[in-house]
Amino acid sequence: MALVYVEQWPSKGEALRQERLIKKLRKSAKEALAASYA
Repeated sequence: MALVYVEQWPSKGEALRQERLIKKLRKSAKEALAASYA
């Protein structure tokens, strides 16, 4: 397992909200997000 994407948010609540949004994305969208970060 490897870390492929990182974001910083000002509060824990905002970070958790963003995490939920990312988890709801389709696999192809997650892969595109990871590829754009690399």
